Amino acid sequence: MQEYRAAEPARARVAVTPQRPAVVVLSARREERLREAVQRLLAHVERQGCTDEDLADIAYTLQVGREAMEVRLACVVSTLEELKAKLSQYLAGEKSVEGLYRGELKRDKDAWGVFSTDEELQEAIGKWVARGKLHKLVELWAQGLAFDWTRLYEGEVAPRRISLPTYPFARERYWVPQARMLFAPGKPVGEELHPLVHRNTSSLAEQRFSSVFTGEEFFLADHVVKGQRVLPGVAYLELARGGGAGAGARGVAGAGRAAGAGGVRAACGGG
Repeated sequence: MQEYRAAEPARARVAVTPQRPAVVVLSARREERLREAVQRLLAHVERQGCTDEDLADIAYTLQVGREAMEVRLACVVSTLEELKAKLSQYLAGEKSVEGLYRGELKRDKDAWGVFSTDEELQEAIGKWVARGKLHKLVELWAQGLAFDWTRLYEGEVAPRRISLPTYPFARERYWVPQARMLFAPGKPVGEELHPLVHRNTSSLAEQRFSSVFTGEEFFLADHVVKGQRVLPGVAYLELARGGGAGAGARGVAGAGRAAGAGGVRAACGGG
């Protein structure tokens, strides 16, 4: 069984003509990301076999479905072939391409925000839109002007939003820095009973715990006495407490050095 989905009603395609051209906008954080966005768009229209009938949908999707970033490019075109030609010229490094505008919003973001709300400018933009004179508007947008592209379609059916390539994030790898090894190489991680008490090596004859240190552990590397790395006294106490806990004791009553062994003998409470 499958979910039933009603077919979407057919919508008339919005025609693009020389009198009513399409405005295709692209932007990115950096120039190299913008170039990749252009390459991906060109590859997409070729792969999908897009035609002039798709041009309005492509333009509309890029206008309202993408965030306007700092590095900007815009084209005013009336055919898909014209769009592909202008974008190819941009990729080839041509500086002056008719109907293609490049700009970058740098330090004047706040100024552009104030400028975008200027009443006289908004009045002029309204006249440009009504008369289909979009080149000046597009040039200002490329420089940093904020514009609501839905104003181009007021009072009429807007084009469709379609599937287009998304933002080309940089392919950068970040490696987690290797942590300093605290315990012996080759020892399975996570099997220690305690950072200082690694294994329960008890037998039927005695209760015993074992630990293996490399000398690189912070409590040894940072505690040097007469040139020798020495386990701090407080670590002996923690060894005793950890061993007692591992033996099932409710608490450690005291600790003392085992004769001739240099180790720790824990005196455990009942339990």
